[in-house]
Amino acid sequence: MRDADAVGDEVRWWNRKVPIERICLVIGLILVALWLLPYVTLPVSSLAWGLSHNWTASYQNKPLKVPLMWRQEQTPAGTHSISLRRPSRKLTYLGSEWIQIHDDRLKPFDSRAAMHHWESIEPRLRQPGDWTEGFFGDAFVQTHYSCLSTHSKRFLSLHVICFSHDGMWSVTLLGSEKSLEDLQKILHNISSLSDPPLNHD
Repeated sequence: MRDADAVGDEVRWWNRKVPIERICLVIGLILVALWLLPYVTLPVSSLAWGLSHNWTASYQNKPLKVPLMWRQEQTPAGTHSISLRRPSRKLTYLGSEWIQIHDDRLKPFDSRAAMHHWESIEPRLRQPGDWTEGFFGDAFVQTHYSCLSTHSKRFLSLHVICFSHDGMWSVTLLGSEKSLEDLQKILHNISSLSDPPLNHD
């Protein structure tokens, strides 16, 4: 009897209807959660950094105010640069927006020559559909920087490079057009790292 009952139980177990719909639903929810996870963790980590650092980066013991949701990333020692990152503003792709600030005060460059060199190599870096134009910004940016922006049609992103007229700073943005205002704020705030500071008048 016991053997018969065991066989009966085994048959009944194999004859049960597998809940395919429920399994697919659970798997789908897990995949969606995994896809959304970076879009949650990146903003949360940026917000936590901003609140703990009062939205202020540090370079050579000098403060640099950064816009909301930007945070400072570690850079290798001796690179004389500042790396700022924020979560992507677009949900169409996963990634971050970056602003890189390079300190060239030890060996200032000729800003006109630097821009001319970049203009000569930039066309070779473009993809079909990309276009380039000057970025002028506000009066302060126009007075102290020369900038060029490249728009990527494929990635819906923007690349901006700026050279300070005194040859001491170069700044690049890789992100969206909405970050242009943040870039201008950074260009203004770099004066806090200069000695003496740039004139904002």
